[in-house]
Amino acid sequence: MSTYKEEFRKGEKSAKIRSHKQAMITGGLMGGVIGVSIFNDFPFIIKSILFVVLMLILGAVMSSDWMKKKFKSKPDADQMRHSYTVKVDDNFHYMDEEERYEEGVYDTCSRAIQHCKKIVDESLISNYKKGMTAEKLYNHYIAFGEDPFIISDDKNCQFSAWDYAKEQSIEIAK
Repeated sequence: MSTYKEEFRKGEKSAKIRSHKQAMITGGLMGGVIGVSIFNDFPFIIKSILFVVLMLILGAVMSSDWMKKKFKSKPDADQMRHSYTVKVDDNFHYMDEEERYEEGVYDTCSRAIQHCKKIVDESLISNYKKGMTAEKLYNHYIAFGEDPFIISDDKNCQFSAWDYAKEQSIEIAK
C-alpha cells in the first residue's frame, strides 16, 4: 500500500491529491491534522471519504446550539435587551435632582413611553379647571407639572413630556 507522499510523487491522481490538500487547508487546521495524521496508512479514497465525514461532523458540532451558547458572538441589535428607566422631575423644581424620583424600570420602550404618557395625562387632568384654555393648561404644566423622561442605552427610544403635554392640553381643553 502506498502512502500519501508516494502517490503524490508518482504523479498518480495528482489533481485529486492537490484538490484534497486544498480542501484540507480550507477545511481548517483541525480537520487537516485529523485527516492526515490519523489516517496516514489508509488508501487515498478512504482518506477522502473519512475526511468529508469528519468535516460534516465538525460542521454539525460547530453549528449546534451548544456551540453557539458556548462561544457566543456579540449579539446583533435585535437580540440586545435594553432596560428603560422612567424618572420624573418636578417642573416647579426644574433641574433639582433631589426632587427627582424613579417611577419604574421597563423591558420595552413602548411600555416606558406608555407610563410617561400616563404621568403627563394625570398631571394635566389634575391641574385642569373648567373653561381653561389649552395654552393656559400647557403653561401651568410646564411651570408645575410632573416631567417624566426615559433613561436607556437604546438611542431610538425618545419621549418628550413637554411635546406630549402640548398635544394633550389641546385635547383636554376642548
